[in-house]
Amino acid sequence: MADRAHLTAETAAVISDVASKTTYIGGLGGFFAWILSIDILPWAGLFVAMAGLIVNWYYRRQENKRAQEIHDLTVKRLRED
Repeated sequence: MADRAHLTAETAAVISDVASKTTYIGGLGGFFAWILSIDILPWAGLFVAMAGLIVNWYYRRQENKRAQEIHDLTVKRLRED
Protein backbone atom coordinates (compact mmCIF):
# COMPACT_ATOMS: atom_id res chain seq x y z
CA MET A 1 0.00 0.00 0.00
CA ALA A 2 2.86 2.35 0.77
CA ASP A 3 4.27 1.71 -2.70
CA ARG A 4 1.01 2.81 -4.29
CA ALA A 5 0.94 6.03 -2.25
CA HIS A 6 4.55 6.72 -3.14
CA LEU A 7 3.86 6.06 -6.83
CA THR A 8 0.83 8.37 -6.73
CA ALA A 9 2.87 11.13 -5.11
CA GLU A 10 5.65 10.71 -7.66
CA THR A 11 3.17 10.78 -10.55
CA ALA A 12 1.52 13.94 -9.21
CA ALA A 13 4.92 15.60 -8.85
CA VAL A 14 5.88 14.74 -12.43
CA ILE A 15 2.55 15.94 -13.85
CA SER A 16 2.79 19.16 -11.85
CA ASP A 17 6.32 19.75 -13.11
CA VAL A 18 5.29 19.16 -16.73
CA ALA A 19 2.26 21.44 -16.31
CA SER A 20 4.50 24.17 -14.92
CA LYS A 21 6.85 23.93 -17.89
CA THR A 22 3.88 23.86 -20.27
CA THR A 23 2.60 27.08 -18.72
CA TYR A 24 5.91 28.82 -19.31
CA ILE A 25 6.23 27.53 -22.88
CA GLY A 26 2.65 28.52 -23.73
CA GLY A 27 3.08 31.98 -22.28
CA LEU A 28 6.40 32.51 -24.01
CA GLY A 29 5.01 31.26 -27.33
CA GLY A 30 2.02 33.56 -27.01
CA PHE A 31 4.26 36.52 -26.23
CA PHE A 32 6.47 35.93 -29.27
CA ALA A 33 3.43 35.44 -31.49
CA TRP A 34 2.06 38.76 -30.22
CA ILE A 35 5.40 40.46 -30.92
CA LEU A 36 5.44 38.99 -34.44
CA SER A 37 1.78 39.97 -35.00
CA ILE A 38 0.57 36.46 -35.79
CA ASP A 39 -3.14 36.58 -35.02
CA ILE A 40 -4.04 33.05 -33.91
CA LEU A 41 -0.87 32.09 -32.06
CA PRO A 42 -1.25 34.46 -29.10
CA TRP A 43 -4.63 32.88 -28.38
CA ALA A 44 -3.17 29.39 -28.71
CA GLY A 45 -0.32 30.35 -26.38
CA LEU A 46 -2.75 31.81 -23.89
CA PHE A 47 -4.85 28.64 -24.03
CA VAL A 48 -1.82 26.39 -23.45
CA ALA A 49 -0.63 28.60 -20.60
CA MET A 50 -4.05 28.57 -18.92
CA ALA A 51 -4.39 24.79 -19.33
CA GLY A 52 -0.96 24.29 -17.77
CA LEU A 53 -1.85 26.60 -14.92
CA ILE A 54 -5.08 24.72 -14.19
CA VAL A 55 -3.39 21.31 -14.25
CA ASN A 56 -0.58 22.60 -12.06
CA TRP A 57 -3.03 24.08 -9.56
CA TYR A 58 -5.04 20.83 -9.37
CA TYR A 59 -2.07 18.56 -8.74
CA ARG A 60 -0.45 20.94 -6.24
CA ARG A 61 -3.74 20.99 -4.35
CA GLN A 62 -3.84 17.18 -4.31
CA GLU A 63 -0.21 17.07 -3.14
CA ASN A 64 -1.01 19.47 -0.29
CA LYS A 65 -4.00 17.34 0.77
CA ARG A 66 -1.84 14.21 0.92
CA ALA A 67 0.85 16.02 2.89
CA GLN A 68 -1.77 17.27 5.36
CA GLU A 69 -3.18 13.76 5.79
CA ILE A 70 0.29 12.38 6.47
CA HIS A 71 0.93 15.15 8.97
CA ASP A 72 -2.37 14.53 10.76
CA LEU A 73 -1.67 10.79 10.97
CA THR A 74 1.84 11.42 12.31
CA VAL A 75 0.55 13.80 14.97
CA LYS A 76 -2.17 11.33 15.96
CA ARG A 77 0.36 8.49 16.24
CA LEU A 78 2.72 10.62 18.33
CA ARG A 79 -0.07 11.61 20.71
CA GLU A 80 -1.05 7.98 21.20
CA ASP A 81 2.48 7.05 22.32
